[in-house]
Amino acid sequence: MRKIVCDKCSEENRIPDKRKIAYCINCGNKLLEDNLEIKDKENIEKIVNEKVENNNTSKTNNVAVLLLILFFGILIIVLLFFSASNYSFNNKQYGIFNSDDEIAYTCNKITDKDVIMRNAFIDNFSDKGSFEVNDMEELDLILCNKDISEFDKLVKKFKDKGYTIIDNNRVYLYGDDGYYAFNNDDYILSIEYDSGDNLINIMISAPRKLEDIVWPNMGLATKVPVPTTLHGLIQTDSSDYFDVIIGKATYEEFLQYVEQVKAAGFINDYDSSKYSYFGLNNEDISVEVDYYDNNTYSILISDDSNYDDEEK
Repeated sequence: MRKIVCDKCSEENRIPDKRKIAYCINCGNKLLEDNLEIKDKENIEKIVNEKVENNNTSKTNNVAVLLLILFFGILIIVLLFFSASNYSFNNKQYGIFNSDDEIAYTCNKITDKDVIMRNAFIDNFSDKGSFEVNDMEELDLILCNKDISEFDKLVKKFKDKGYTIIDNNRVYLYGDDGYYAFNNDDYILSIEYDSGDNLINIMISAPRKLEDIVWPNMGLATKVPVPTTLHGLIQTDSSDYFDVIIGKATYEEFLQYVEQVKAAGFINDYDSSKYSYFGLNNEDISVEVDYYDNNTYSILISDDSNYDDEEK
């Protein structure tokens, strides 16, 4: 008997010595003695081992390809994740929550180009914050995750922008936790630092459009003296509230008007300071007069008797 290995399927076939032509018992391939007869055991093992090695190499290559595909798949997922995370960090980094665990402020990326009142704002600004108001008349901007050193740097930048006329009235009212000032164009700036929530609040108001006014001849305005200067802006005039800004007024004119208010009987429950006066008359009508360092003062009159009736 001879051993012949099929060159097609590697099956070992036992062929009688006298048979010249045979067929593989596994695949039916025709076996030719001239080129396929294996004469010794070592050659058989060699062919079998090569076949096994080729099969193993093929399997190894297939595994390597699968691992490579898996690697690049994971890499793409990681890149997409970090890309999304980076977008989230730059555009909505986090929120400031109130006492009810509701988001009070979202902290988005903000630059000076986002500020509508850009001419009154500092240049080259970039930070995380939230607009409460952003129009041509008023800016109210909350900056997130700030410390006192950043507050000081911000104040310096606004001073360099020209906000150097200190508003002593608001300094008196609100203390030293903020910076309150005007610039030469009468824009009103307020910067306050909240150490509890690590927030900075920037507020800017456009100049009030003052003009010559006519003092009302009815309502609450008739309860107080008429100011010497009638250049200003009547902001509210109703049956229970009157609010007016008087412009082109010196500090001495403010003091003179306060004395006139006192003489008119607004001396009950009074509260007086260097830049403000509050008092009630016998009709429970209150008046508050506040001076601002841009040569303006405000007069607020309120009929408090209406509130007393509601409480009763």
